[in-house]
Amino acid sequence: MLDRVVFCLCILGVLISTYLLQSKLFGSEILCGVSSCGIVNNSNYSEILGIPVSAFGLLFYTGMAVLVVLKYRRLFFLGSIVGVLFSAYLTYLEAFVLHAWCQWCIMSAWIAFSLFVVGARVVRTK
Repeated sequence: MLDRVVFCLCILGVLISTYLLQSKLFGSEILCGVSSCGIVNNSNYSEILGIPVSAFGLLFYTGMAVLVVLKYRRLFFLGSIVGVLFSAYLTYLEAFVLHAWCQWCIMSAWIAFSLFVVGARVVRTK
């Protein structure tokens, strides 16, 4: 049961990352409500070595989905640590450098945090 929930969270992360990546690559506007997703997604911090951060998110969530399907629990947990730390760094940039918030990015950060919490629980009980 828990594996299914984690897999669904990974798929949700893939969808969010894909949406942000296509917006970045094609310059389309992000549906964002009252936050400032465009500012975040088009900032200097939205790329690393010319690669959109959302592409890294897409790789992360896809990799995490594969790890949960293959039941590589320890690797999943290690990956979740990387994901939550990177998400924390990006959230810091939103809050204290850009002074702009992207609701999609925040949802992705919550998914990464949820994967970390579940990963810690699974590793601890196995």
